[in-house]
Amino acid sequence: AIYAIIGENGELTITDQCVFDKCSVKNGFGGAIFSRIINSGGAAFINSQFVDCEAFNGGCIYTEINSNGIFTIDGVTSFTRCIGTVEQEHCFAGGIYAILNSGGIMNIFGQCTFTQCSASVSGAIYARISDSSLFLIDCVSTFTECNASSSAGGIYALVYDANSKFILRGLSIFDNCTADFRIGGIFASINNGAQIEISANILFKNCSSPTLTAGGLQIDISQTTSNILLTGELTFENCSSQVYGGGFHFSATTSGYIELNKIICKNCSCSQGGGGLYAQVQSGGELVITGSCLFKNCSSSEGNGAGLNILCTGTESTVRISGLLTFDQCTAFDQGGGAYLSSVDNGLIEIDKAIFKECNSSLGGGLYMDIDFTTESYIKIIDFTFQDCKAIINELIITPTGYGGGLFLTGNGDYVVASEKLNLKEMKISGNTADKAGQSIYIVITKVKEWCKQGISGEFVKGNYSDGTSNQNELEGIPLSGDSFIGKTSQQIQQQQNTLEYFWTYPLGQIWHILNKDFELIIGSDQTGCAEFDNPCYSIAYAIQQISIEKGGSITSIIPEKRIGIHQGGYDLTSPYQFNKSNSNTDCVKIMKQLYGTNQAMIGLAEINIIKGGDESTVENGHKGWISASGGIELKFYFIKFITDKSKLNIPIIYIQDENTNLELDSVTFSDINLSPTDEPKGIIHIDVDYNELVVSDCIFEDITIEGEGGSAIRIENDQENAFTATIEGTQFNNINSTGEESAQGGSAIYAEIREDCSLIIDDNCEFNDCVIESGNGGALYVDIDYSKSFQFKIKDATFRNSQAKKHNSRDIPPTGYGGGI
Repeated sequence: AIYAIIGENGELTITDQCVFDKCSVKNGFGGAIFSRIINSGGAAFINSQFVDCEAFNGGCIYTEINSNGIFTIDGVTSFTRCIGTVEQEHCFAGGIYAILNSGGIMNIFGQCTFTQCSASVSGAIYARISDSSLFLIDCVSTFTECNASSSAGGIYALVYDANSKFILRGLSIFDNCTADFRIGGIFASINNGAQIEISANILFKNCSSPTLTAGGLQIDISQTTSNILLTGELTFENCSSQVYGGGFHFSATTSGYIELNKIICKNCSCSQGGGGLYAQVQSGGELVITGSCLFKNCSSSEGNGAGLNILCTGTESTVRISGLLTFDQCTAFDQGGGAYLSSVDNGLIEIDKAIFKECNSSLGGGLYMDIDFTTESYIKIIDFTFQDCKAIINELIITPTGYGGGLFLTGNGDYVVASEKLNLKEMKISGNTADKAGQSIYIVITKVKEWCKQGISGEFVKGNYSDGTSNQNELEGIPLSGDSFIGKTSQQIQQQQNTLEYFWTYPLGQIWHILNKDFELIIGSDQTGCAEFDNPCYSIAYAIQQISIEKGGSITSIIPEKRIGIHQGGYDLTSPYQFNKSNSNTDCVKIMKQLYGTNQAMIGLAEINIIKGGDESTVENGHKGWISASGGIELKFYFIKFITDKSKLNIPIIYIQDENTNLELDSVTFSDINLSPTDEPKGIIHIDVDYNELVVSDCIFEDITIEGEGGSAIRIENDQENAFTATIEGTQFNNINSTGEESAQGGSAIYAEIREDCSLIIDDNCEFNDCVIESGNGGALYVDIDYSKSFQFKIKDATFRNSQAKKHNSRDIPPTGYGGGI
């Protein structure tokens, strides 16, 4: 109909309902209109109709727009049954074929409809945009029953070069658009810094690709600075593809960037992955979704991730989703009924909040997560809910199925527990089921045990699971890599799996027991896995190391609290041992009787026997105490009895030094001990004050003899005049005899030097019975106070019986024999 070459400042305008009916050039370009526009020339078609037009490329319109030329379609425009010649292979665009170069512009305004348009590539619009050119659709546009025998039933857009743009605004509907090979609705590909901006609200309805990918929309983006902004709302209803991306298929590589807003996928399906959305982000690509997304009744008939399927691979490749993801009644044949997430080769996936309701698949009824732990790959979901999801046995799959009703988490390589990258603290589970195991969660990673032990009582893995209330089979796992798991039989898996609660409570009470003497048929051994009372470790040092390995993944992992259980068979301490933060890799060590704090705790006290090996032994040389604590560590004892081999000890049993090193004794007994310091007075418990805290409750010090340079059961020395707090409650000091110092000081039970901001409180029915100081003062207590300082010394509730301060038998100075009790 029209052949137009429009040059510098030339204008072609056609208005007032021009109709192009059955116009064709089957072997040429532009069945109705052929135009070439250059040098700021312009063409405008207003209120035009195109019916049954046909050409090899551009069944209705073929246009080349160069050098700032402009082609505009406006008003009410329709394209009906227009085709790219179907007898020809690789014909393009049943409706419009546009090539834009050197700042060329094409605008479509008003209201534009494409009905039953078809071609090999792009049933309705084909656009190739480069060199700072712009293709703008800003209108109400509908594409109905458009078809491509190859690709893109609706729009096919190629955008090249920096500053080139494809912009879609207003409202667009793609209804029953199909492509026999791939992409039923829109295909857009950009690179070299080009941009796509879509602020339109777009509905893809009944669009399909029965052979390959993308029933509704496919976007491929590559190369640095190329980016796509989709700020409008994308809705996909009943869209389908044969392979990936029933609704939306997205690919970003080489630092390409795409930002999406709101996505709704209803009743969308595919065979392999991503019934709603399939996203592949690699080689530094980035995908950001800021709005909420709904995936309802989506399916993957032969593959993974019925609603959402994301593969993120390569350094700096990133997926960030800040809006709420909702998956409702989605079904996958294999993995991830709602979503399938895979992070490989340093990929990063972050999701703020997700809800999975009534989704099902063979592995991970709601969500399947696969992480490459051999690199810095990372998947982070802050807040997610699994409700009434199912993992179903699938007899058609030869690998294991029926695990993880809500979540199936797996990966290859060893997860670094100390990184804290896996965190399920905000997870919520309710009503999920699995045919095999893990009603709500099933974990398949080599370090599942160590991860469960991280923190307190499985806090990083349990979510709203409640110990003692929730069914233990809600959370289960197996210490295998993903590759190893798929090669196992159901019987082998059942033999090796366990509940996650078992892992975080193993050993029971998080107590690593030690035993280094024969006890019935139990033998302590320093070997991997030792911990429980019936499989104790042999030494303190090994148990301390094992806690770091088991809970943190390495021997140097810092564990906030470590619990050492003394077996009911007792423990022989044959050489002094020092606890500090650096060698213990912890802030706190608790030493307790067997299974203390559990419903299976042993009756009575567990014994630690100090084995010196005779009075002349040199094992104490160079040590300050048999058990010493330094470097700001907290040392706590519960229900322990200290005894000796009757040898005279030259150093304290417990020695505390350094700033903020604290000691707690709860229900601890020191019995039948002979202490004989060789250089200066010492205590059975000796505190070298440096802003320390001492708590002693319900303890017993009995049958203690202190000779040599003398000392006390508890000795608090404060040469540097530092602050300390000491609280002694419900404790008995019975039959304690000590020798006074040259200075005539004493206190066989307690000696304390109180200076600025120091506090000593004795309360709760403490008893001092038969406490005697020879050649000194203060039979039971000797307290040295600087009254010019702020301090606190209170005896609130205590009884002193038969305590004595005996006078030196041959010397009057310094005075001795004063204060039988205090």
